[in-house]
Amino acid sequence: MSNEWNDQFLTGAQKGDLEVVKQSIERNSDSINHTNSQGQTALSLAAREGHLSIVKYLVERKSNLDTTDENGQTPLSHSAENGHLEIVKYLTENGSDLCRSDDYGSPLSMAAIEGHFEIVKYLTNRGCSVNAVTSEGHSTLIHAILSSNLEIVKYLVERGADIDRADNSGTTPLAYAVMYNRWEIVKYLTSKGVKVNVCDKQGYTPLAIAACRERPVEIVKHLAEVEGINPLLCAVKSGTLTTVKYLIGQGVKIDCVEEEGKTALELAVMYNESCNDEFVEYLTSMCAKK
Repeated sequence: MSNEWNDQFLTGAQKGDLEVVKQSIERNSDSINHTNSQGQTALSLAAREGHLSIVKYLVERKSNLDTTDENGQTPLSHSAENGHLEIVKYLTENGSDLCRSDDYGSPLSMAAIEGHFEIVKYLTNRGCSVNAVTSEGHSTLIHAILSSNLEIVKYLVERGADIDRADNSGTTPLAYAVMYNRWEIVKYLTSKGVKVNVCDKQGYTPLAIAACRERPVEIVKHLAEVEGINPLLCAVKSGTLTTVKYLIGQGVKIDCVEEEGKTALELAVMYNESCNDEFVEYLTSMCAKK
């Protein structure tokens, strides 16, 4: 088949033109696994775009189910990522590898990060591991947190997802929930007994991340309560004046002391690299008003 016919064949698969696909295969059935410049076959393109009739036609004519493109994605992972449940079911029932993973993850993790709950349920019911990870150590639970989908997060945890499993950087699911302001997920994970004082490879706990990055004070206060640490002292150590002002405005006592007996003001002076003069002046003025 000429390059022109190959291009028409792949374009037809992508656009859902079954007649063009049929004509191309009738001209040369050997072209069925021809790829475009990204390494995508007609089956991958049809699966990605949701064209079930073309997917069925190509599979019936022995198109390679598990061929990978330049990103390592298969037709199944493309359909899972884009929310095409019926295609996911059809490819799975016809022998696609459910557990095949690329740098972006497995079909299950692709569905989780895009928030496709029905596909997540289907794939787990078919035996996909909820604790499989990518090359960077990202679990399906982490992907669900990134998508901000509490429903999927709860489902994965109920199915045995490890709530404390960190990625290669030492960042836990809770830390990701904090970094991305997933307040409801933070509350859910702490209610399930997640470890709150685990440090990543840079030495930051989820609470420290919340304070350093000026995340909503509700998250800072909640994590501090769970961890048994005064949120004001944590915010001072992290050098986040906005959070300190909010906490004091919410009635957190400024004369609280840490285990070694140091006050918030003394800590601000001690941590002068992160707490500037404005920070110290503010605490000094607040102490004078108390």
